[in-house]
Amino acid sequence: MLTHRSFVSGAAAAMALPRLARAQARGRTFKLALVEAAESANEIFEGKNPLWSALLAELRRLGHSEGQNLNLARWSGAADLNRYPSLAQEVVKSAPDLIVARGAGPLLAALKSATTTIPVVTVDPVGRGLTPGLAVAGGNFIGVMVDPEARMAGKRLQLLKQTAPQLTRIAYLDRRDQWESTVDAAEAARAAGPVLGLTLTPALIEGQIDEATYTRAFGRAIEAKADGLYVGLAAENVSFRKSIVARANFAKLPAIYPTRDFVESGGLMSYGSNLAELYRRAGGIVDRIFKGAKPSDLRWDQAAYFELVLHGVTAKAQGLTFPPPLLALATDVFE
Repeated sequence: MLTHRSFVSGAAAAMALPRLARAQARGRTFKLALVEAAESANEIFEGKNPLWSALLAELRRLGHSEGQNLNLARWSGAADLNRYPSLAQEVVKSAPDLIVARGAGPLLAALKSATTTIPVVTVDPVGRGLTPGLAVAGGNFIGVMVDPEARMAGKRLQLLKQTAPQLTRIAYLDRRDQWESTVDAAEAARAAGPVLGLTLTPALIEGQIDEATYTRAFGRAIEAKADGLYVGLAAENVSFRKSIVARANFAKLPAIYPTRDFVESGGLMSYGSNLAELYRRAGGIVDRIFKGAKPSDLRWDQAAYFELVLHGVTAKAQGLTFPPPLLALATDVFE
């Protein structure tokens, strides 16, 4: 017997069907919002930014092409941390079927506050409150877990110390929220520092991030008499990697970076995940959701390996020599 209550419940459930199901019914054309924390929206194209290129190329390989069965909307926070909350609201208001967000814990937190229903795919550490954990289903956030920064920090400092044993004071370049976190890389780095004979000093970025921001951050590092540099995996740092590398090399600060992108720009060394590969894998997760999977039923993917990338020319310019054990472990050495 169909009661009034069951009819109302059934109607409510029907109204709550995910947008993706409705998209499938109208011929599998999806509205996908690509949200960038720091890069210009003009970089969110295949053939430009390497991370977005990897994702878009994978979507195209899987049969999702812009202008055919995929409508893309490109958004950027322009590296302004103060804008991320309003940006998240604007994106959600545009009613996409799915959101792919690149980088920045504050941006992801803003999106989490803005929607609990639209699927959000990202490449990010678990531990920012986006999901209960890798093995626990639930929520609308899903994606690929980049290297567990809290465990990587000590290893990066160790590799830097092996390369430049004379180091005693390391400038830590990252967003303020990262430095003040008790569960992220900075806390682990502060704990590992004394074991390696290193003291960490903050060189923080915040607010509207631009070239002047990094001028100030490096100024603070020099004032603190830092003789080395640890660069955190903030999306803003990745976007300004060429500037960061140029400044570190000019100051002859031996530096450890989170990804190979920095070393390809002339940085001394990096240890971490291959981000382009992780964004390619994120494209596969988008495809699965387009085909009907619910984010709450999926597990976070994980980085399968980490790579050590070295730049021999930069080392020589700084009067350094990579020890044989590091050379033996290196994935790539730029000469």
